[in-house]
Amino acid sequence: MDLGDRRGIEGATERAASPSRRRWLGLAVALAAAATAAVADFPGVGPDPLSPEERAYLRAHGPVRYAPDPSFAPFEFFDPTGKAVGITPDLLALISLRLGIEISSVRYPSWPAVLAAARRGEIDLLGTLTRTPEREGFLAYGEPYLWVSYALFVREDRPDIRGLGEVGPGRLGVVDSYGVRHWLATEHPGIAPVLVQDPVSALTGAAAGQLDAVLEAQPVGLYAVAHSGLRNVRLVPAPVPPTPQHFAVPQGREVLLGILAKGLATLTPWDRTEVFVRWTGQDLSLPPPGLPRGAIQTLAILGALVVLGTAWIVTLRRSVDRQTRSLRESEERYRLLATNVRDVIWTMDLAGRFTYVSPSVEGLRGFRPEEVIGKSLRDILTPESWAVAEADLAGVLARDARGEDLEPPPLTLELPRKDGSTVWVEVVVGVVRDAAGVPVGVQGATRDITERRQAEAEKAALEGQVREAQKMEAIGTLAGGVAHDFNNVLTAVLGYAELSLLEVREGSRVQGYLDGIVRSACRARDVVRQILALSRRAPQQRRPVDLSAAVHELLGLLRATLPTTIEIRERLDPDAGCVLADPTQLDQVLLNLCTNAHHAMKTHGGVLEVTVERTSGVEPGEPPGDGLRLTVRDTGIGMDTATLARVFEPYFTTKGIGEGSGLGLAVVHGIVTGWGGRISVTSEPGRGSTFEVRLPRETAAAEAAVPPPNGALPRGTERVLVVDDEPTLTEVLQGMLEALGYRVTVTNDSGDALAKVRAAPGAFDLVITDQTMPHLTGAALTRELLRLRPDLPVLLYTGHGEVLDQAGAREAGARGLLHKPVAWGDLARAVRGALDG
Repeated sequence: MDLGDRRGIEGATERAASPSRRRWLGLAVALAAAATAAVADFPGVGPDPLSPEERAYLRAHGPVRYAPDPSFAPFEFFDPTGKAVGITPDLLALISLRLGIEISSVRYPSWPAVLAAARRGEIDLLGTLTRTPEREGFLAYGEPYLWVSYALFVREDRPDIRGLGEVGPGRLGVVDSYGVRHWLATEHPGIAPVLVQDPVSALTGAAAGQLDAVLEAQPVGLYAVAHSGLRNVRLVPAPVPPTPQHFAVPQGREVLLGILAKGLATLTPWDRTEVFVRWTGQDLSLPPPGLPRGAIQTLAILGALVVLGTAWIVTLRRSVDRQTRSLRESEERYRLLATNVRDVIWTMDLAGRFTYVSPSVEGLRGFRPEEVIGKSLRDILTPESWAVAEADLAGVLARDARGEDLEPPPLTLELPRKDGSTVWVEVVVGVVRDAAGVPVGVQGATRDITERRQAEAEKAALEGQVREAQKMEAIGTLAGGVAHDFNNVLTAVLGYAELSLLEVREGSRVQGYLDGIVRSACRARDVVRQILALSRRAPQQRRPVDLSAAVHELLGLLRATLPTTIEIRERLDPDAGCVLADPTQLDQVLLNLCTNAHHAMKTHGGVLEVTVERTSGVEPGEPPGDGLRLTVRDTGIGMDTATLARVFEPYFTTKGIGEGSGLGLAVVHGIVTGWGGRISVTSEPGRGSTFEVRLPRETAAAEAAVPPPNGALPRGTERVLVVDDEPTLTEVLQGMLEALGYRVTVTNDSGDALAKVRAAPGAFDLVITDQTMPHLTGAALTRELLRLRPDLPVLLYTGHGEVLDQAGAREAGARGLLHKPVAWGDLARAVRGALDG
């Protein structure tokens, strides 16, 4: 009997039957249809669903060209081999099998490229498509075959975002050309989204804080988060109604929609469920709540008829098999997730005993899961962490009992490892309920944050070091300012004393007094240089230095700063010789060693012994040839082996907060090794410490500390302009220069000096100017003077060694640089050298 005959018989029967019989006949027809659908999966069973016209169209057309969205996983995308995979490709594969038609996938680089190809008619079929007015202009749509829910995806540290209203302007990400843009523009025209290329790019931007949120299909977002390692992204429900998804074809090819509709009709509900659950873990084939009551009732009746159909045994068996496979696949995915994720997933009963622990616990703590399951939480925590966890869990259960839906903040706990060490973790917990809603346990996840805590601790330490460095910089600035003012005073004292020596009789008592003033002024100059050395603001330059003399001088300065409970003993060989060193850095080495000794003895006092002696260089590790050994020994608390091993490490210190930066000995080590020397330390707890510094011996003699007699100073008759904002200093320099035969003009204003030279460029043979002055500095004045007269010699002098050095003076065009206080002999030689050029 063909289809036309069957329709005729059914029509005659319905006309002859009573209403009751018509109802029973309808039931029978429905049962027959259900039975036919149930066995339709068997090859060769049932008539061809397609009409001859549809078959002819397919033969003339060739394979149906289907273009998936390359970035819309799990609905449709391409795997690494280039194969189209996902929910829609799987459904099309079933349709292709049931109808015996050929559907081939065409790959385009992006979704906008797919839509453009559809406009040009290069493809036949689009899937998982949202219906929008703009697309209706060139596409024809079939009936919905799945529904998609949308959600906002935000960073975990943004609890303030609970919906679109909390998203900042220009901070909502939406994939370009996706249908949700039409909904957003219609329902929220005031929101201007940020258009991104694909879901993964959008979610990566949210995870990095570049976007506040991403509006995306919930399965797509969850799939991208799971497969991209974005652990700091959470889901927020969005006010977008579930959106139906369609197959669509370019207008003019509507015959394909009829073919697809017949193909979808061959799929049983279990066919669809299997596909959806395989990719998403949920059945998206069901329409959302809110359909008309009649439609829902019709679907329910059809489902009941299918169950009562003659093929229910075959269908049930297949359904069981498919559900079993789906369950196994779901369990396998969960097992792989629990096995490979670094976080530890666990559950506990209400007694606090672990009922499940994921295998990742072995990487975190060194224990296998079976060694943890059955133990109580108290057994695996330190006492301090147990107190914190106990209080938090009690609070979680109490809030749950009150019905408060509050998400507790993560806990930070310390866990012992199997090897005896500990690890810091962050724990999130939640309550587990049975089918009746009664709490039966607690579940949670534990994440290792040891590296993060270490990074935070290092950051705090670095911030403390920066504050310490800023404090030292402030102290250095203060010391430099005080030294500058004091140098001005010393220049006047030294200058007036040397000028007074010209007016007294040789061998008189007054001459002796004045010589004493000169020596005291020179001693004060050296003290100022030591202050600048301690603040690291003196110019650095290596030269031969008498080591014993330098140590003796600095120890004299230290005596006034150390408490009387510490006795200083010197054992200095006066004939030990010199080392090639920067005096400033040498003072820094000795000061740091003595300061450490002071800290070791500050509680009970003791003896600080400093020794300088010659060595032969035969001991292991000593520099070859003759050398000098500087030894600093104390009778303090000493150090253990672990401390000795790290004593020269930068930022390592055993001192309390505010007592040291941990840089002193590291700087000493760097200075000594930079000079080709060696430093070592021996110590025992309770028996003090001994630091030995070995340096190569310098054969050249140390520089003379006293200038040559004034009678041997060079003289001249040239015209000199002296510029300094301190009237006392200009008066002293004028007296010194006139005593040497020069014709001197002075001014206390740099602008006036510039005006004098501008008025008469040839009136002066030399300009001597201070560096630190208001309006124009000495270097700036030098540059302006040389613009007026390029051959004019200029000498600079300064009391700030760090403000200007020899290189800076030469760069400004000066012929020399003097440091305050300026001795008469240094001034005479510098002036003559500048004039003779």
